[in-house]
Formats: sequence, C-alpha cells, structure tokens
Amino acid sequence: MKKRFLRDLKPGDRFLLLRTGETYTFVRRGEPPKGSAPVVLRYGDSEETTLHHRCRVAVVRQPRCIWCGAPVTRPDRGRFWCDACNERRMANIDRDFEKLMKELDEMKTREEAR
Repeated sequence: MKKRFLRDLKPGDRFLLLRTGETYTFVRRGEPPKGSAPVVLRYGDSEETTLHHRCRVAVVRQPRCIWCGAPVTRPDRGRFWCDACNERRMANIDRDFEKLMKELDEMKTREEAR
C-alpha cells in the first residue's frame, strides 16, 4: 500500500486512514459553503462525513474475482468471486453433486445385482 494524502484520491477509491486504522471510501470533493473538504464514507456507516485533505492515507485495492477479474461486491464475506461467477460456481456444484449421486445409485444397483 502506497502512503498518500487524502487530496490525491479519486472518487470511488477505498483507503485506510493511517491515524486511526479505519477504512473509508472517497465519495466526492465537498461543495460550498463547506469548501472543498473531501466527503468520505466510513466502512459500515451510511452517513457521509468529511476529513481534512492532508490526512495521511493508504489506498486499499478493490478485491477482484479470481475467475473473471470483476470487482467483488461484498468482500467482507470472505468471497473471492463476483455474483455472476458465484451463480455459475453454485450451478456447477449442483450439477457435479447430481452426477455423483447418479453414479452412487448405479454402483448400488450393480452391488445388489451380484
């Protein structure tokens, strides 16, 4: 992680505030009358807040899907794939399970035939 100042970030960047260790998302530059204070969103909060533009931060990389490279929508769940790939993965698991159960049934019928 490269250390930077908050003023160097672009909207949508996730960062770690080095002073407190909390994770934020940079939303936008502030508008008058508050001046150009950066508007940020703390991870887990729904209310936006502002921080000083000279706050030291470290940019946090957006987690990516291991199959297609798309951004992971809910990285806090320990997943490493996007929603679309997760649906395909679950469909493959279901198909493989059905295949194994069919093979097991065939083995049982062969055993009973002996």
